[in-house]
Amino acid sequence: MNNEALILTYSFLMKHKQHLELMPYESEKELLYLLDDYRLTGFINESVIFDKDSLLKRRLEINRRDLIIKHLSMRTDLKIITSFFSKKGIEFIVVKGMAMNHLELYKTGIRFCRDIDILVSREDVPKAYEALRFLGYGYFNPDTLDKADFFSGKHLPEMINQNKTIVELHHRLTDPKDFEVCPLTEALTKEQNINLFKDVKIPSKDFLIAHAIYHGIKAHKMRQGPIFLFDVKQLYLEKDRRWPADLNLFGALGIISSFHYCKNLIELMCNTDHFPSSLANNIDSLIKDIEKINNPKERWISIQRFKNLLSNIRNRYWGTMNLYQRTPFSFKYWYFFVRDIIRRINKL
Repeated sequence: MNNEALILTYSFLMKHKQHLELMPYESEKELLYLLDDYRLTGFINESVIFDKDSLLKRRLEINRRDLIIKHLSMRTDLKIITSFFSKKGIEFIVVKGMAMNHLELYKTGIRFCRDIDILVSREDVPKAYEALRFLGYGYFNPDTLDKADFFSGKHLPEMINQNKTIVELHHRLTDPKDFEVCPLTEALTKEQNINLFKDVKIPSKDFLIAHAIYHGIKAHKMRQGPIFLFDVKQLYLEKDRRWPADLNLFGALGIISSFHYCKNLIELMCNTDHFPSSLANNIDSLIKDIEKINNPKERWISIQRFKNLLSNIRNRYWGTMNLYQRTPFSFKYWYFFVRDIIRRINKL
């Protein structure tokens, strides 16, 4: 993956749209694969200005059209599921990406999901499973036994229907290896953490911020791409640029430092044109945290992902800004910054 492709994947966080010049065919091919794999097509279409002769733009428009069709099919399937669950008296909460879309945080055609995540109580898992089976869903892996007593993780194996809509039926939202009692599931027993939106229960905005950061950073170590950051940004804007006042849930999840990293980055992107030097230590602190990961491969992957979140805050970069009209988010500026970070990472 080249530097420009890495930078482009985070362009939705930036305050202004980024201009993308024509790229070599191989670079475009690599970028298209990246955007499709991480469901970033809609974000790139929204945040990038393409050259008028860009073949990449035309390919992304085709990709986006296919994703919109798929998304509409998933929304229809979600409506069928929620209606049937309600009819059967199954208490449920729609979580993660589909909750974001149901809340209408994004314009149509920006935020796409791989699957539908539904949380039910552990006691209701068999009942919810039978309801999904009645609606035509079966386990993605046909060799999986047709039963609903898989409780070693946080959800049953993926289920899929004839429309190729994938459903994950959760009985908890954190890995049992991390928490014996799931802090997120426990938090959803409190009414203040649940909203009823268009007849469907979804978590509160503060809860969604906590869950997004936990899922993106602690659970998956940035290996699932930057969409969780885009979600946090949209929730922040939806809350009139107010962050959660109560950080107890963040503390229970062990993500307070991660929350502050995300908060600083998003405020920086949304509110200013330049990087404040007061954030200069975030790079060092973040890399030191990642170095504590024991598995060398996971540590390297985490740093690769995180380097695109690291703000170019070091004092030595301020002089470089003069070369690019003090536009720190320009591709040239980011290119030199990321190149320097890559060199630093290679020395670890």
